[in-house]
Amino acid sequence: MRVRIPIFFLAAALTAIAGAQDKSVSRRWVSAWSTSVHAPLPFPGLPPSPVFENQTIRMLVKPTIGGERVRIRLSNAFGSTSLPIGAAHIALVAQGAKIVPESDRALTFGGRASVSIPREAPVLSDPVDLKVLPFTEIAVSIYLPEKTPASTVHFWAQHETYISGPGDFTAKADIADATVKASWYWLADVEVWTSDQTAATVTFGD
Repeated sequence: MRVRIPIFFLAAALTAIAGAQDKSVSRRWVSAWSTSVHAPLPFPGLPPSPVFENQTIRMLVKPTIGGERVRIRLSNAFGSTSLPIGAAHIALVAQGAKIVPESDRALTFGGRASVSIPREAPVLSDPVDLKVLPFTEIAVSIYLPEKTPASTVHFWAQHETYISGPGDFTAKADIADATVKASWYWLADVEVWTSDQTAATVTFGD
């Protein structure tokens, strides 16, 4: 005996299956790492906030969420003037200031390799393809071509930041003889492109 299925039931079933498939591959941007930036702390006994000029800052962070693409947010929230960024790169960390060379990605901002961030404002980089794994260190390197006081920071990073001598080292596999700090500068957020079933937990503290 031939069984006939009403066409509207078949259409509904196909729609449901398609919807489930679409949902399974749906993606969105999720914050994989972020920090609360602030102005330099005025507490007595703390070292003065650094001033950078023709130097590269390589900051190590550890995302808690993985993804296939990545982008960063830089913040000039406490800057009194615009912040010129000559170049920015992101890569996986090999060890210390060394990155995995084949993972290095140049970042752009609206298609440009450099950007001037207005005072009291953030900027979001264009996304790049880079497979990021949860709890695996990545390095964000920024080059500051002009004399630039560190106006927007997270002082107690509890993670290494490497400061170069003169020059743009953003694309270099290592920064030899770097000065090591334990603060993040201007870096506010790292976002990954991942399943929309993934969520980030935000913790507030003093």
